[in-house]
Amino acid sequence: MTSLFLLLLWFSVHLTFSKTTSGVFNSQSTIREKGHYITSFCFHSGNGTVLYKFNVTADASFYLFLDEDWQEALDHDNCQSKLGLARLIYNLTDSEGNFTVSPFTKPRRWHIIMADRLTCGSEETESQSIISYEIQTLNPDSLHNPTDHCSCEELGLLRFFQLLTLVYFLSGCICAPKIWEALRKQGPMHVLLIILNLVTLTQGIAALFTTLILRNYTIDGETSPWLEFFTLVLDQFAQYLALVLLLSLSIGRDMAGASLDLISHYHKLSDKPTLKIIQFLAILQIIFILTNLFSQRDLQFPLDPGLPNLCLLAARAMLAIAMATRLQKFVQGERSVLKRHFYSGFNRNCLMWFLCYPLFHLVSFIFSPYFRPKFILLSVESIECLACLLQYRLLISRSLYWEVSSLSSYLPLRMDKSFGAKLYS
Repeated sequence: MTSLFLLLLWFSVHLTFSKTTSGVFNSQSTIREKGHYITSFCFHSGNGTVLYKFNVTADASFYLFLDEDWQEALDHDNCQSKLGLARLIYNLTDSEGNFTVSPFTKPRRWHIIMADRLTCGSEETESQSIISYEIQTLNPDSLHNPTDHCSCEELGLLRFFQLLTLVYFLSGCICAPKIWEALRKQGPMHVLLIILNLVTLTQGIAALFTTLILRNYTIDGETSPWLEFFTLVLDQFAQYLALVLLLSLSIGRDMAGASLDLISHYHKLSDKPTLKIIQFLAILQIIFILTNLFSQRDLQFPLDPGLPNLCLLAARAMLAIAMATRLQKFVQGERSVLKRHFYSGFNRNCLMWFLCYPLFHLVSFIFSPYFRPKFILLSVESIECLACLLQYRLLISRSLYWEVSSLSSYLPLRMDKSFGAKLYS
């Protein structure tokens, strides 16, 4: 176990994903690939800067393609035609230097390719050049200095997560006395309140770690992939607990006789097929996170919107809808107005949590491609935080009612002898 821990620690120190891109340029492999792909970056409307450093003086050039031209360039079989679609060409003359990307009226994503005089040759030659490089892509900061490692998709995320972390912290400080009082009484909703506490705590820690990741990324363009992986796992654990929270009420809507022990409560749920489906979806999501961790070099916030992840998110949303529908059927037969209001509010808050991602993913198509991931992330994180606060308000405001309701269920039924008697004069 010690050796495994040291191995993971070594990876966390040496493996970094960043906009400080390092690699090796091999002219022989570049001939087959029709250009060596380096990275892509979304520059602001201001002047963007590319810094480069080689181990030797490189007799090569940088070719910059706009995102809308890149797919067409990939379809070209002819090397000259492919490189001819580049909007900007920068000829390298020194082992290190920089060049400026001309400003546009709106943010644009650029793909950076490196090629030398042998790249578009008719056949491979015996001569080859092997060059190690380090490339930094920078956006201008508020003072118009090229120091910002964040692309336009990541602009503003640090301030948002700083504010979100502060909201979780202040909400915890304000609500902690009432939450502790409700937990100390160990009422009928004790287990649900514990699960909700775990959901909120996990979300708050994930927001804090995301703030640290983005802060380091903004300063030097680097971040630890294992810290990023741990943050994403925390987020998925919160999603898992939120489904367990909804499942707990949907299969046992009257929690008056529920166990006060969280472990015992979870053991009772383990026999339910729905919980096994929830666990299966959570494991698949973590596998996809690990796959993305080693297959891409960009930040993974939000999760990669590929087909597998979208299918998992859709399955999770449909599962939540199924459980909420089952609970809603019970609500319709409930005679107590307060209970109907509680169950309806609980359902509404849970559906708000699980349906926000699919909804905002569809709405995001009205925005530019570079703004879509940021719009989804900011919207989903805000709605999930709001859903947690609304659930707390619902559980705490109804805690006294559930205590009285629970006590009344154990009181013996007593009939007043004078009940129903008629008085005759």
